[in-house]
Amino acid sequence: MEGRRPRMMPVIALDFPFPRPPEPGATLEIAPGLHWLRLPLPFRLNHVNLYLVAGDDGWTVIDAGVDTPEARALWEGVLAGILADRPVRRLIVTHYHPDHVGAAAWLCERTGAELVMGETEYLTARVHRLATADDLAGERSFYAGHGLGPAELDRMAERLDRYRSVVPALPRRYAPLRDGDRLRVGPFDAEAMLLAGHSPAQALLHVPGHDLLFAADHVLPQISPNVSVAEDKPDDDPLGRYVASLEALPRRVPDRTLVLPGHRLPFFGLHRRCAELVDHHAARCADIARFCDPATPLTAAEIVPLLFTLDLDAHQFWFAFSETLAHVNMMARRRELVSVQDGGVRRWRRAPAGLAPSAPS
Repeated sequence: MEGRRPRMMPVIALDFPFPRPPEPGATLEIAPGLHWLRLPLPFRLNHVNLYLVAGDDGWTVIDAGVDTPEARALWEGVLAGILADRPVRRLIVTHYHPDHVGAAAWLCERTGAELVMGETEYLTARVHRLATADDLAGERSFYAGHGLGPAELDRMAERLDRYRSVVPALPRRYAPLRDGDRLRVGPFDAEAMLLAGHSPAQALLHVPGHDLLFAADHVLPQISPNVSVAEDKPDDDPLGRYVASLEALPRRVPDRTLVLPGHRLPFFGLHRRCAELVDHHAARCADIARFCDPATPLTAAEIVPLLFTLDLDAHQFWFAFSETLAHVNMMARRRELVSVQDGGVRRWRRAPAGLAPSAPS
């Protein structure tokens, strides 16, 4: 995520064949029939990349952006422009985060497109849309148990309430996308890969015949995708699954592949970027192990300012805290940290050498 120490994310030369992104609401042709659309976001990370693919029978749109008046106005321009020559047949949403699924209901209703989305991601979006006051209270209790005070908990509540404001509805029907599914996307034969980490089962689309990878937010250049621990699975290890997927991805996708990410610029250098991200998380864990002296165990909340040094808004603070907790959980599963209870608050200290890792989740 943005806002972390620069030394942790060295920018080793990746190849960016399209160094200037399109203006908001404009498109750039990447390959015949494949167009890159960029829309604005109301967050510090202020844009999302969407992709439009032309087929003989119509358009496929990959991801929808948030549902805001500004985004709708830009979409209307796109629909009246490049998409006007044929119908929009299908909307593929890669994961449940609001910058990818937010405008899906509006866009499907506006165009008649079918929503294609992984079942886990669709249902997770529904759960977030249906969150109640009791759910928010449970979130507060979970975060308080990791050391957050009242002011920080209020900031968390602000972020948690925001989901419905930019995802005001979801399509009532969808076609489930499964790992290994093969689908025709315009002129491309694509294979779906559902990978865990940034979200429970984010959809990547690999097009081996044209050396393309629609990577969504799984592999981003220059910034690392956020990986979070959910309150309903407090000891889960999503970061461990994410690191494992980064180690496996180069065996499945050749390095010559053009990566089309959900943010920043398309790039070549997938294998190097996967290795950088694995090294980045290993360095984070080394820092946390150093901070968590056995004599002075720390809460996850106390670790956050040691890792993240910039001023963070509510959105970024949640990213920082939840990502810190993801590292802590992975280290606990590996027996690199052990927890102690302190008045209902969980603290962490470096583990003695020789503890065997627990079974993977």
